[in-house]
Amino acid sequence: MNPYKHWSSSFRTKSLRLTNKAKTHGWIPEPTSCSTCGEANKKLDLHNSDYDVTFNTLKAVFKRKPISISKEEKEAVNAVLTPLCRSCHLKIHKAERAEADVKTLEELDNGTNPIGSPTTIVKPSANSR
Repeated sequence: MNPYKHWSSSFRTKSLRLTNKAKTHGWIPEPTSCSTCGEANKKLDLHNSDYDVTFNTLKAVFKRKPISISKEEKEAVNAVLTPLCRSCHLKIHKAERAEADVKTLEELDNGTNPIGSPTTIVKPSANSR
């Protein structure tokens, strides 16, 4: 698993383990269709938009004796998990990477990014996409 946004691969893996454990307890429903395109006949993923929520919430849940999850905790975890087919999932990550790349270039151009010097930003036109 690769790093994603500000989460390390190690942190994402720990969060995924907790998420899968929560699925075995029935707290996270198995996805039945892609929330973007509606596809139901392919393997579906759960896109996690906030690994901090799943990791911190589920870590606390599984430390409890006996293990239990509140309605609010279950809702918080499920709110950051989006069912997607592989194609839509990859499109979301591709779009997020492109958005992050443009932001980094803009920061470099205006001098607010400490990793480099100013550059010229060439944004693709609508016709070249």
